[in-house]
Amino acid sequence: MGADPNEVKRLVIEALRVKDLVQPETLQEPVEEISFEDRSLPTEARSFWALAEFYELNDWKDVPLGYHDAINYIDRRQIDMRRYDFYWTPEVEYKLSHRVVVPFLHKGRMVGYTARAFNDSIRPKYHSSQPTDFVFNLDQQHRDNKFVIVTEGAFDAMSIDGVAVMGSEISEAQAEQIEALGKEVIVVPDFDRQADDKGRVRWPGKRLLDWAIEYGWCASFPVWQETCKDVNDAVVKYGKLFVLKSILAAKETSGLKITLQANKIK
Repeated sequence: MGADPNEVKRLVIEALRVKDLVQPETLQEPVEEISFEDRSLPTEARSFWALAEFYELNDWKDVPLGYHDAINYIDRRQIDMRRYDFYWTPEVEYKLSHRVVVPFLHKGRMVGYTARAFNDSIRPKYHSSQPTDFVFNLDQQHRDNKFVIVTEGAFDAMSIDGVAVMGSEISEAQAEQIEALGKEVIVVPDFDRQADDKGRVRWPGKRLLDWAIEYGWCASFPVWQETCKDVNDAVVKYGKLFVLKSILAAKETSGLKITLQANKIK
C-alpha cells in the first residue's frame, strides 16, 4: 500500500510490545445453577429416629414388623445410621411398608427418594421418585476431601461416603455437578453381570467406565471385583477402610488403561 518498510517494521515491533503488556479480557461463561423442585416422601413416612422415640415412649409396644425389618436391613448393609437418615412408612401401596426409604437431598431440601425392598422376592427392588440429573449424596461431600468416589447406587455411595449417579449412565448435567466439587473423581462401577433377553451375559458397569473416559476421570478396579458385585457388598465383606484403600490403590488415570482393564472383565 506504499507504506515505508522501516515504518512497517517499527509498527510490528510496537504491536508485539503492546501484546506483552496488555492481556485480552477473558470472558467466562456463566455456570448455570442446577435446581430441583421439592418433592415429598411417601405418606406417613417417618425417620428411624423419630419412630424409635415414639415407640420408646410407649415402652416398645406394638412395634410394626416392617419397621423392625427395615432397621435390620440397614444394619446388615453396614451403613452408618448416625450419618444418614432412613425412613419407614406403613403405606401398602407399591409395598412401601416392605421397603427402606432413602431421602434425596439437594442443598438440604427434599427433592425425592428411593425405596429399597428389604426382601429380595419383592419386585421391583426399587420404587423411586427422583428428578432428572440428580446426583445422590452431594450434600455430604466435604470441602477438604481430596477426591470423590462415583458409584452407581445410593447404598454404594453411603457405604464409602461417595456419590451415586443412580445407574450406569452419567448425564452432562450430572458430570458438571460432580466436577464442580473441584476434586479428583474416581469412578467405581458395579461388577455384577446380567443376562439379556437372548441369554448373553452382559456387564452393565462397563458403560459407567465409558463415561469416565469421556469426562477424563479416573476409574478403579479393586482387588475384590471378582468376589463382590458392588461397593456395598465389598464393605459388608471386608470393611469400609479396606474397601477405600483398595479403591485408591487400584485407580487408573489413563483412558487407554481403563479400556484395557475393562476389556479383561468377562
